[in-house]
Amino acid sequence: KVIITWIKTEGINTSGAVYKYKNKIINSGSSTSFSSYAIISENRLIKKPDYLTFREACYFGCAIPTGAGMVIKEQGIKQKSNILVIGLGGIGLSVLMCLKLKGYKSIDVFDTNRIKLNKLKRSKFLKNVNFYSKSTDLKLNKYDLVFESAGLIKTIELGFKILNNNGKLIFASHPEFSKHIKIDPHDLIKGKRIAGTWGGALKTKKDFNKIFKIFNRNKNILTLLKSKEYKFEDINLAISDMKKGLEIRPIIKF
Repeated sequence: KVIITWIKTEGINTSGAVYKYKNKIINSGSSTSFSSYAIISENRLIKKPDYLTFREACYFGCAIPTGAGMVIKEQGIKQKSNILVIGLGGIGLSVLMCLKLKGYKSIDVFDTNRIKLNKLKRSKFLKNVNFYSKSTDLKLNKYDLVFESAGLIKTIELGFKILNNNGKLIFASHPEFSKHIKIDPHDLIKGKRIAGTWGGALKTKKDFNKIFKIFNRNKNILTLLKSKEYKFEDINLAISDMKKGLEIRPIIKF
């Protein structure tokens, strides 16, 4: 029983299967979705811990390892650090959950979707987290660390702007190709730092096991990601509900 992930770890790295469809060649990739049968590269497979249900385990293929990886790979985060999480999709929420499980207390979050924020505000796991939906409410020079996962040039620039002079921005988003961020070079001179991450910088199965152990401290926190299950033929409805903030991490079941 395994979890399929697109994050490379140890093992054989192979190209994906190739299929013919109406005289066209379709590349499945090294890890596939929506397949009854699939050929998966060995380094994209993680053994599922026995204590995770299949429903819980499906969150650990992409969002949780990326978000939590951003936290565990960042050395020297102090308990009193002022932290901001921008964007509460699957990755941003995984950052937030990992921060809470590791005991960090001074956490702000920013997302423009008020429906989503109102739902998360009611969670017992997010007590003492400050929620913001307007960028103008965020304080300049406040943050020691900003995690950005909204996927926009403007939110990367926002995160860098509101850092203090010793602060660091880490982003795991994929903004539109050909777009470029603009930052004040004097901010770099003063000491601000910026870094991108791919898959939370995870490299080994041992990294995944660290994350499994962190979330096993209080597995119930995964209910923050809990969403409706949708039939495959209703996948467009699932995407629409996610964009509206009605569901955070829809599950496609077939």
